[in-house]
Amino acid sequence: MILDDAAVARRFSSDPYIALRKPRSVLCLPIRRQAEVVGVLYLENDLLPGAFTPERLLALELLATQAAISVENAELLAKTQAARTASEEARSRSAFLAEAGGLLSESLDYETTLDRLARLCVGSIADWCVIDIIEEGGEIRHVGGAHADREKEPLLRELMRRYPSRRDSAAPLAQVIRSREPVLLPGFDEDQIGRYTYDGEHARIVRALGTASAIVVPLIARGQLVGGMSLVSASPGRYGPADLELVQELAHRAALAVDNAELYRDSQEALQLRNEFLSVASHELYTPITTLLLTVEMMHRAARKGRDLDPRTVLNQLAQLSRQGKRLARLVGELLDVSRIEMHRLPLEPVEVELGALVREVVERMEPDLVKSRCAWSLSAGDPVHGRWDRSRLDQVVTNLLSNAAKFGSGKPIEIAVGAEGGIARITVKDHGIGVDQAEQVRIFERFGRAAPASQYGGLGLGLYISKRIVEAHEGSIRVESQPGAGSTFIVELPCEGPSDVAGPRGRWDA
Repeated sequence: MILDDAAVARRFSSDPYIALRKPRSVLCLPIRRQAEVVGVLYLENDLLPGAFTPERLLALELLATQAAISVENAELLAKTQAARTASEEARSRSAFLAEAGGLLSESLDYETTLDRLARLCVGSIADWCVIDIIEEGGEIRHVGGAHADREKEPLLRELMRRYPSRRDSAAPLAQVIRSREPVLLPGFDEDQIGRYTYDGEHARIVRALGTASAIVVPLIARGQLVGGMSLVSASPGRYGPADLELVQELAHRAALAVDNAELYRDSQEALQLRNEFLSVASHELYTPITTLLLTVEMMHRAARKGRDLDPRTVLNQLAQLSRQGKRLARLVGELLDVSRIEMHRLPLEPVEVELGALVREVVERMEPDLVKSRCAWSLSAGDPVHGRWDRSRLDQVVTNLLSNAAKFGSGKPIEIAVGAEGGIARITVKDHGIGVDQAEQVRIFERFGRAAPASQYGGLGLGLYISKRIVEAHEGSIRVESQPGAGSTFIVELPCEGPSDVAGPRGRWDA
């Protein structure tokens, strides 16, 4: 389009630009590339009308064609350079992840490995890096940290030592731990640093380390949150979506390394526990078997020689056989119960039970063992306590508690009490023996858990574990109150209406 005199052209005379600038000659030419308009060439002359002649138009069209070719070449070059850059970045990321993967697979000592991973990160994608792990109790602990400037390493160590991560803080890592989602911070200002730090000294250290942008990602393995990784740069805008994707993949591999290390540690502990258990179980099972065999051999030898056996001796030997047979049956029963518990098939057969009478029966049956342990006993049972429970399983619980009291009671009195309040039945067994340290009070209810050496007190370490699972199957609870040297009090509480998840003529329990 050519306007010889734009000021008087009726079509455009009212246009705000034309009215303001008052150009004389105007030319507007499309820049085409393969019949597609890719731009516009606009020229104006403020002095002369008719400045753009057909001859000049031809030259300008040639110029526009060259411009279109230049634009196309520039776009192709830009695309080629972008593709090359993307390829190099992808190659660099792959090489970095490969190196990190090799590092993470070198050792099952994940703390040392994560510290080395932090140092790898500061050599390529961060100015400083900190890796945190969530402990079993839920606390967050720094396990790895590195800075690209070795002179600032002591400052980073001071940060990690003086300012441990807290779940309830406003810091990015705490946000990531709570939400399990990554955080990308392209830039930091003074207000953010003040908000994320605990005090002025903390803010000073963070600034001195060089903090202008950051990526914080969770470490998640098999759906479980195991920690978090923080990468920080001293350059504003250093990180973008591609960096976040790379760090998330790195965090995933680091989390798997931590998980594998913990699984390996758990498996080693399980193997050690199994070996210890097999040693103890062999001893515990051989003891009654040996006594049984010796007693039977003595009776057999006497019979072969035709000697008349003293009736009192025979009765003692038969009583010995009965005791050792029952002991052996109890040990085998405990092993079978553990197997049932692990398969979630510990059966319950609830019936109407008077708890005081059941406890009294157990105490009277165990009286010879209590006498042998030199433990006097007393039973306090007021009004009858009725409930719907599995009688044989509760018998097993009371037997285990009394056996423990006799074993660890140091020959001192054992006090047993039965009562109920508010629909909850309670059994209390108190001894005055060696007691249990606070740190061991949870562990004694675990499978094979002990608070005293097996070499001194014997047993499979299963009684309290089985008792806990039986009580929990009845929807009740069991706990211990104890101090070393002051004895232990075991308290069992059961709902009188019995468990609610029992069905069928024989009942069931799904752990």
